[in-house]
Amino acid sequence: ISLCLNKEHQNRRLLKMTLTGSQGEIAIDALTNRTYRGRVEDVQAWDEDSYTSAGIAEENRSVIRVLGKGLSKPDEIDLAFFEFQYSTFSDRNMQTAPAWVRAKIDVNSADGEYEVDDHLSITMASVQFTYIRSRTDELIDYLSNGLPGKGMGVTKKAAKGFINKRIQTRSFLDLTIAAPQLRIPQHEMACNGVVMRLGDLQLRTWFELDGSECDEGSVDWCRALSVSIVGLGWNTYYDKKLEAIDDLSINLEINLRKPVSKRRAMELQGSLSFVVMLLKYSDYCLLRAILCNNIGRKPDVSKWDNVEKAYWLEEAQEEDETHDENSQEADRVAYSSSARIIRYGTKGRLQMSKEVSQGQTASSLSIPDQPYKILNFNFHMDGINLTLHRDDDLDAEASSDYAFDFHYDIVLLKVESVEVTFTKLSDGDTSFQMSLSQIGLFDKGDLGRLARKQYLINLANLASDSKSPLLQTSSTARGPCAFSVIAEGYLQKESNPGNGSENSSADGHLEPQLLLTVDTCPASAVSWSTGTEPNEDFEADRITVARIVLNYLSVNAMIRPLREVASFVSCAWPTKRNAIHSSNSPTTAESPKAVPLKMRDPKLSSGFQLKLIAHYPRIFFVADESDPKSRALVLRGLAVVNATVLKQSMSKVHNGEVIDEVEHSISLDANLQSMESFINPD
Repeated sequence: ISLCLNKEHQNRRLLKMTLTGSQGEIAIDALTNRTYRGRVEDVQAWDEDSYTSAGIAEENRSVIRVLGKGLSKPDEIDLAFFEFQYSTFSDRNMQTAPAWVRAKIDVNSADGEYEVDDHLSITMASVQFTYIRSRTDELIDYLSNGLPGKGMGVTKKAAKGFINKRIQTRSFLDLTIAAPQLRIPQHEMACNGVVMRLGDLQLRTWFELDGSECDEGSVDWCRALSVSIVGLGWNTYYDKKLEAIDDLSINLEINLRKPVSKRRAMELQGSLSFVVMLLKYSDYCLLRAILCNNIGRKPDVSKWDNVEKAYWLEEAQEEDETHDENSQEADRVAYSSSARIIRYGTKGRLQMSKEVSQGQTASSLSIPDQPYKILNFNFHMDGINLTLHRDDDLDAEASSDYAFDFHYDIVLLKVESVEVTFTKLSDGDTSFQMSLSQIGLFDKGDLGRLARKQYLINLANLASDSKSPLLQTSSTARGPCAFSVIAEGYLQKESNPGNGSENSSADGHLEPQLLLTVDTCPASAVSWSTGTEPNEDFEADRITVARIVLNYLSVNAMIRPLREVASFVSCAWPTKRNAIHSSNSPTTAESPKAVPLKMRDPKLSSGFQLKLIAHYPRIFFVADESDPKSRALVLRGLAVVNATVLKQSMSKVHNGEVIDEVEHSISLDANLQSMESFINPD
């Protein structure tokens, strides 16, 4: 089967896709149990568009291609692109069902009789998708506006209705995808890019009885979903050559429980295994180049020339003009005194009681609806070890034989545990919280910095005149740094030996070093400081309140590694690969567009409140970094910073006219307590 997406009026072919090896099978037994099987052996999709101005590399013309095997089972044979089996069980005979389906039924069933509607199993081979933003956006626009029925609105609505109905059925689903890959080149003509390995994915969904009673009094049940991804990772490639695959095996698990009852919260839990990552400077520069030249580059929509979309827009504009002409004939609408008010849509926050007893007053008919949770999300990450590695070119004329001797690790970031929670209530209030435990930042590149510096000094001395003095000798060069800790948490009893309290929880674990909380709540529920209260005309529905807590962190003021990290992040070091990244990038001249003016709503109000609490951080200033017994000046104290940003409407009277203005106000106050400084003897 061949499928082509053409734009005949432009003489362009956007995409050509071929499906090979398609087959299907239907089986019905005497008990009307049905089984549908089907498969597609291979799929290929490539770009056949004519790039007259900039061109495109041939390897980037591939949009979708099948790789075959997965990561967890490298010895297995190549899989088919798509294979499915759909089975129905009318006689409740589950002997032919998979083992995990029978296990779920045995666990959930109490009386041995359980009705199961169907079971769907889908298996897909490893597929690689090449992402170029300009091409992908045009394909999405083509599918959204170029199909019959004025876009995919009808199709989207039908798919949404199918999914909603399937959630409410007693069905099982098993989806397995063997390590899909996302290939992102720097731009259309580049042979450099990154390959995102999404790992072997397994998705299973089933129904479960909860045992509790729902609003109607019957036993409630929910839809459960489990997602497991094994082998997450990424690799870069330069000049069509894939870099060596690092041992970066990340496992991700997601569990979802969606109750049928609307009054109960949807539970979503996720976990991520421990991540060990080595980020090279050349790879980081490539990622920034991809973000700038591909993902973040806006496409030139002038060449799309979607005739169907233009026709629908013109038709809609004519309908609006006709509606405006008809509305001008009747500027005023009069309602009869006996007219009925008909309300559409869902009920508001006030819910009417179903049964009203006789003699009940009208005021008791309105019962305030108490907010309840509709989403509860919990995510746990075992930890992360992130190492920044410097591999830029030391000298443009340096031989590659000893260039690797000057590549070194800069810093190491350790986080033992990451906890993320998110809660959403029915009235719109949200709460987000993230905690980082046992944070540590360590310097790993002092010897590498010394080697680079000595090499550059030797080159300068050789290039200088023999009569001129040497820039630096070995006797005047600094020694290696004896300290490696830049930031690390500490126990409270270390600084207060006489005080028995310490910053640990009831289970013996240390409190998180960093705690971030972001809440959205009504303005009436926010505690305002003196002088920062909004005025009476403040009409914002929600206020964002952020809170950052920093617990007992020791910081060593080491300038050299921090300066090097800043240069790493800003891509300040030139490299040969970096030169390749910044060159040959296509420059698409976007057509000028008429930007519509947006009228500012004078009644629009918003607010943001931030509170920063630093619980006794210690800052060390070492006298001699090369001496392990050097003394240090230590600063310690409690810091509390409050910041409030408000945008609120103000009504003023000028020459008898009421003028609405928007006022921006920023307030900041800081409070430092228990400040102390002392000399640390060791």
